[in-house]
Amino acid sequence: MNVEEELAKLSNKIDDYHSEDTKRAKRERYENLGYISWGFALATTSLAVAQVSPTSTILSAVIASTFVILGSILFAFSSKYK
Repeated sequence: MNVEEELAKLSNKIDDYHSEDTKRAKRERYENLGYISWGFALATTSLAVAQVSPTSTILSAVIASTFVILGSILFAFSSKYK
């Protein structure tokens, strides 16, 4: 084996590590955003329970549902990068 072949193998290995690291970073970012979205949904649900007005309770429930759906979509999207 000459030096050029060894350098080519090393370069390919570095490219593989880089692409793997990039995929892992994207997956982690979308998972974290999903957790944050679910946290907002939990906080909004808590506010809906604490409020007495039916209009604001319904609005809070709609917002909480939106955050739950958004979190689920982000988790589904993060599985694309595994």
